[in-house]
Amino acid sequence: MDIINQIKNEFKYNVMFFRDCIKGVFKKPAEPLKEGSKTSVLLVSGWLTRTATLVKIQKKINRAGHPVYIANLGFQVGNILKKSKKISNYITKNDLNDIYIVAHSMGGLISIGSIILGEKRIRKIFTLGTPYTGSYLIFFLYILIILLALYGFTISSIAFCLPLLILFMPSLRQMTPGSDLIKLFQLHYPLIKNIQCIFSSIDNVVINSPLKINKPVRLGRKEDICLHEFGHLNLILGDNSIQEVIKLLEIEEQKSVVSG
Repeated sequence: MDIINQIKNEFKYNVMFFRDCIKGVFKKPAEPLKEGSKTSVLLVSGWLTRTATLVKIQKKINRAGHPVYIANLGFQVGNILKKSKKISNYITKNDLNDIYIVAHSMGGLISIGSIILGEKRIRKIFTLGTPYTGSYLIFFLYILIILLALYGFTISSIAFCLPLLILFMPSLRQMTPGSDLIKLFQLHYPLIKNIQCIFSSIDNVVINSPLKINKPVRLGRKEDICLHEFGHLNLILGDNSIQEVIKLLEIEEQKSVVSG
């Protein structure tokens, strides 16, 4: 792993991410690419991610022969299970069936939540950097709020109010380690077989241990795939990760041909 280039790429992707967050307020969601004879793919984004951020991976998967849709779920700050219901609504609205889902970060929890709630039209979910057991980074954000208060920022200060909003985002509370939602999902993981977990060796956002950031969150199955890269957005925007996803989709397509 070329750590220097990976850090540079992660920084570049973060700039793109925040740019898309702002532009997403004014732009229409990305349109589906419906051409292709292979199994349809639904892309599900993570926290704050707009559809524009997923256009790169959408186009590359589409060139591999899959129709590719992007679920428009807004800024992804609301209740995760409510978002899971929207996934099922999106599948129904677009007349999809027996699909693959490629989900980044919190999008993995949303997609798995749809299965927990009874969704049967998903052949397989590929998750990229999903916080299966939550992320300690959220606790760090809470600590930041406390420090701002101790340093004299008041409720009237923008510098205090912006991080304070974090406290009112259901999705972040649900992704804290040990939350009721995380406990619920952990009960269901062993029962859901059609999930494949992809993660980077060092994830700067999904932190499984406050002392070991090089211990990324995973399902702990033999099918888990560790990409020897740094970063969280690298998993959805980096060329290596995208090629890995396309390769896994092709493997699944070959399985369906053999079984069919």
